[in-house]
Amino acid sequence: MGACDVFLGVDLGGTKVLALAARADGTTLASAVAETPSQESAGRIVAVMAETARAAMAQAGLDTDAIAAVGVASAGAIDTRAGNARPRSSASDDVHTLVAAMLS
Repeated sequence: MGACDVFLGVDLGGTKVLALAARADGTTLASAVAETPSQESAGRIVAVMAETARAAMAQAGLDTDAIAAVGVASAGAIDTRAGNARPRSSASDDVHTLVAAMLS
């Protein structure tokens, strides 16, 4: 695989964080799962998202330099202009705001 040809998806759920590394053709290279620390700070939740993403890349035997793009999914719609979200779950507004900031 050449440089920057891996796509990384991170799904922030109410109970788990899932990260998946894949090729553009949809071939899954690796995935990693962690429990969402929903009772902790927004910063800790974002840290778990990053740790899970790095774990998926490590399982694929790849450095993060190979990432071409990252997609982040979370409950609720994220408004990057306003820097907030309208969560559809009990997830913290702070987490959605941090994720929105990461995407802007």
